[in-house]
Amino acid sequence: FIDASPFKPGAMQGYPHLLSDASLKTLRDRHVRFVDATQAFDATAGQVYWDNCCHYTRLGNEVLADVIAGAVLAPEVRWR
Repeated sequence: FIDASPFKPGAMQGYPHLLSDASLKTLRDRHVRFVDATQAFDATAGQVYWDNCCHYTRLGNEVLADVIAGAVLAPEVRWR
């Protein structure tokens, strides 16, 4: 996080709630798919954001697209 970003407080407070809610059994029971991409960029060398908010560089978009595609194509996915 960039300390000066006006989005830091909301992200720091909001993401733990999103992750907690996404792991609830009720979401799985309702067949709600959730992909936790919070660690998608951890092993990526290079700049993935072009601003201090949420806009990705080309590299960031490619990495995120790979995460999403991997989740969609995962063998355990059962689409209804």
